[in-house]
Amino acid sequence: MYPRKILDKVTDGGVFDVARILHYYFPKFSSQKIYELILQLDSIDLALDCLFMLKDEPEKLNETVYFILHYRDQK
Repeated sequence: MYPRKILDKVTDGGVFDVARILHYYFPKFSSQKIYELILQLDSIDLALDCLFMLKDEPEKLNETVYFILHYRDQK
């Protein structure tokens, strides 16, 4: 597992605050799920892109994250 560089810039509580704010705009995803997504992808921007892309299909989130991380590992 790669070290999370996002935690160098934002505190853990700050990441959760962002997740709570995003939950307001994407109610189909829980704050905890968004928080985990940000930490998995190590990017708020990329997590936000995923949320916009899958706002009507939340069940495909895990599959999309898998493909993103798989692509990142192949680089």
